[in-house]
Amino acid sequence: MTHLIAIETSADVCSIAGFIRGRQVGHLSTAEPRSHSRVLVPMILELLEKHLNDRVDCIAVSVGPGSFTGLRIGVSTAKGLAFGRDAKIISVPTLESVAAGLLRADTKLASCIVVAPSRKGEVYYGLYERNAPDGSRRSRIEKAVTISEFDSVVLESPTVPVYQTTLNLTDTAVAVVKPDAIEVGYCALGRLDRKEFEDISSFEPYYLKAFHAKKPKQSALDRLPF
Repeated sequence: MTHLIAIETSADVCSIAGFIRGRQVGHLSTAEPRSHSRVLVPMILELLEKHLNDRVDCIAVSVGPGSFTGLRIGVSTAKGLAFGRDAKIISVPTLESVAAGLLRADTKLASCIVVAPSRKGEVYYGLYERNAPDGSRRSRIEKAVTISEFDSVVLESPTVPVYQTTLNLTDTAVAVVKPDAIEVGYCALGRLDRKEFEDISSFEPYYLKAFHAKKPKQSALDRLPF
């Protein structure tokens, strides 16, 4: 399995990345609001044509926590592509991919906290530690808490930098880091080597909130051109 597409739709930025034999070969993204359902498939078709020789063996998809609508679009598209191209699917937790990118970019960073919006009055956070020279990471904690509980977490780990996936989640954050498909892809490469694939028909993303959607006239799979 040499050709991989990574998909990130958990937040406001929709992005995809291509990899061939572990090397990144293409990247497309858009921050246009509420555009995921309209732009994701054309972006994938462009990536396949321009960078992957119209071949995909595996699809890596960000599975949350994050936006219900965004995650549903990303996972449905990944499933449709996998069915149509007889490809495998790898799921990557969203906050893990953000932490992996931070640890990969800064070799001096030993650990980090990544925080994302959750239900009203809550945030979802993960505390990640580097545990190998190659930058691989270990999750020590991943959970949803109230804002006051998160403030206590930060006080207990004063030397660990905090990164937020969107503005105004916490005053303790040193920077905003958006989830991106490039890091989803890099996280997926290790899982690919270990053959950690999902059951295409049954796996679901991690939703933070309940969501009541109107039943579509046409299913997401019916709308895909694969």
